[in-house]
Amino acid sequence: EEARTSIDATLNMYASYYGLDTATFCLYAYGMEKEAFVEAQAENYAKELLVYQAIANAENLNVSDKELKEKLEKYAEEAGVSTEEYLGEGTEEDFRQSLMVENVYNFIQDNAVVKSE
Repeated sequence: EEARTSIDATLNMYASYYGLDTATFCLYAYGMEKEAFVEAQAENYAKELLVYQAIANAENLNVSDKELKEKLEKYAEEAGVSTEEYLGEGTEEDFRQSLMVENVYNFIQDNAVVKSE
């Protein structure tokens, strides 16, 4: 549900750039009804998270409680706010997931081998 809310907010932002409602924007930009687009994007997001989690598990990239606390405090301090304000409506588990994705992304970037044909 969070993914759908985020996708909807992003659609609203882009649609407003063009002076359109989100339903019309989806039809013009993606050739799809808004509900179908949001559902497809949410499904893709869920699949991506499963892949990230599998890589994190295999490569020991999950975020420990210590790492979570340290990074949350660091990012909040850099932003000049409390940890609660930094999290906003999110939870520590949302933040942990975000850090895990970041860890996996960095791992892939650091270990990718580019081959030319």
